[in-house]
Amino acid sequence: MPNGPIDDCCGLTSREWDSLLRNLEHGDFVPFLGAGASAPALPLGGELAADLAKWGGYPFTDTTNLQRVCQYLSIDDGGFAIKNEVIDRIHKRAEDRVAAQQGNDTHALLADLPIKYFLTTNYDDLIYDAFVKSQKKPRFAFPKWNDALEALGYETPLEKDGKYYPSIDEPFIYHFHGRHDEWRSIVLNEDDYVEFLANLVSKKIIPDVVLKAIGYSSLVLIGYSLEDVTLRTIIAIKQTLVRFRGRGATVLVAPSNVAQGKEREARDYLKKRMGGMNLSVYWGDANSFVRELHEKWQQRG
Repeated sequence: MPNGPIDDCCGLTSREWDSLLRNLEHGDFVPFLGAGASAPALPLGGELAADLAKWGGYPFTDTTNLQRVCQYLSIDDGGFAIKNEVIDRIHKRAEDRVAAQQGNDTHALLADLPIKYFLTTNYDDLIYDAFVKSQKKPRFAFPKWNDALEALGYETPLEKDGKYYPSIDEPFIYHFHGRHDEWRSIVLNEDDYVEFLANLVSKKIIPDVVLKAIGYSSLVLIGYSLEDVTLRTIIAIKQTLVRFRGRGATVLVAPSNVAQGKEREARDYLKKRMGGMNLSVYWGDANSFVRELHEKWQQRG
């Protein structure tokens, strides 16, 4: 039986919205931000890949495949040059971050909500900046997924400070694919993804506190397409945890690879594909979802 009438503009029922807001109120709400959450301030993967392909003389036709383009451009130095080029491009787009100062910006609105954990595969610090502007004290970390990071002796805030535990005033940002301020942490080319996923299993590189946040809270996936390898991995982790614990709804915001007019078919497929998960799909862009969420939270009082 449906949980109430479906709002054609977004595909969430009133009961689904109420569930999200109750989880937000109780601290069981975890946004997982992809590239679409930082657009247009920063480029999407296909746009970045095309620019890098032109810059590096990529000889093949799949110029919008970021992993393959970067694999080609990493062949001589293991990725040092291309990763630093990506970092430079993030920094050079800093002037486009003016949008982050506006009250309806995706990151500013999220930072205004009572959220303890933010997960992301983005390299940028837009959500960190938004927290600072909202007078919060965010901390961040990334996984030690390669030998270079292990050799550096990198420690996460969870390891450095035994008294730290994520809270609304001191939220925790976990960058699955690294951050712009440490090029060794960035997961970018095909070899990186293979090593990252292998160590995800063999070395258990994700902290338990992050795994619990994924498995036992409402996970809200913002700015992803279904081709994202890590997204599918995180969904698999959540499926496993939910199977044993029976908790944690998931909302997928605007899969970017769905043909116009085929939203209902795509939603039905996703619900079957992600069997065992309490999945809802919001049809709209990242900013539209976050603005509506923020408005409903304010109305809730």
